[in-house]
Amino acid sequence: MTTITGVPALQPITRELTFVEQGLLGFEALLRYELTVYDPETPFYWLRSLEDEQVAFVVMEPIWLLEDYDFELSEDDARLMAVTAPQDVFVLLLCTVPEEPLDMTANLLGPLVFNRHNNLGRQLILDRQRYPLRYPLFQPQDPETESPTSAAVSEPGAAS
Repeated sequence: MTTITGVPALQPITRELTFVEQGLLGFEALLRYELTVYDPETPFYWLRSLEDEQVAFVVMEPIWLLEDYDFELSEDDARLMAVTAPQDVFVLLLCTVPEEPLDMTANLLGPLVFNRHNNLGRQLILDRQRYPLRYPLFQPQDPETESPTSAAVSEPGAAS
């Protein structure tokens, strides 16, 4: 088992990613994606299918939300992605973007884990007791200030 924690940030480049064995839940047959910067002023990326142009997801790195987001990578998953050290990986979270953007959530339960050297990846399913499927990106609005606070807009490592 390899513990994945404190993963270094991605460089803002376009890269092609390939899921090994199966794609994302609900999109198992789609294995090849392109990761591009959504907007350099935000922590978001586009994850677009190279096999179905109608399939795209907003994703982000967990460091923007939680400093202590960590999990175990099984030996089988590490082998499939050719991961030999925790520094070999980068992690992305799928985001849900509803009609009201302040209600955005990130999926902490099913992270996307990729080997940063060969771009092979897997979607993991973590412990439901530890991580939620829908983690709010923005904290509830404070009625005193009437302005939302957001973990996603603060600098990595900043106190929230």
